[in-house]
Amino acid sequence: MTENKRLPQEITDVVLNITKAFKPDKIYLFSNKLGSKGKTAGFKLCVIIECEDRDEIQREIYRSIDCEVPYDIVLYTPEEWSELTKRKGSFAQKVFETGALVHE
Repeated sequence: MTENKRLPQEITDVVLNITKAFKPDKIYLFSNKLGSKGKTAGFKLCVIIECEDRDEIQREIYRSIDCEVPYDIVLYTPEEWSELTKRKGSFAQKVFETGALVHE
């Protein structure tokens, strides 16, 4: 983890499991919704990973990594990430600028 602030355990667990099983280049946390009691109610991760079949990797992440809190994954290849983070107004640029880098 490269982010200094402490993440909720369920997010940390999912990030660590993705890191161990899939060896991504980077992971950003770009949404962390809190419930009425201040606990994580859902979160979204952006995973930058070298792969040929993004859909298959995404399905495999969901199949193999269980979490009591709902989560979503958005995948980019390193090439896509590099290109799209430079494109003004792209979703990748928004994640790059506002998300928290949680694995590098």
